[in-house]
Amino acid sequence: MREEGSLRADATSAERRPASAPRTIRIAARRALTVTSPPDGGTYLIDPTLRTEFQTLPLRTLGARGRVEWRVDDEPVGSAAADGVLHWPLTRGKHEIIARDVSGQLARASIVVK
Repeated sequence: MREEGSLRADATSAERRPASAPRTIRIAARRALTVTSPPDGGTYLIDPTLRTEFQTLPLRTLGARGRVEWRVDDEPVGSAAADGVLHWPLTRGKHEIIARDVSGQLARASIVVK
């Protein structure tokens, strides 16, 4: 005859877990959408010696799902893959940059271009 202790050692993990014990399910943490470029509060200067087509600001995110739609001052400026870059031509003024991914997450950054 076996002792109760040796029965537990032979039991599977499902048999050892009491019926009332919750099962642990690991879910990958979802990273919040963040605008990584440009950084919030950034200031940029337009160089008068360079042609305007060479003065762009790369728009990038972290934590996006699917394509990202970009808006500057509430005007659509384009879209890019979640890990992609969209180049926005610099224009003088204060600007609010908004990124929205396919899951509806929003991220914002405010910048100044002089």
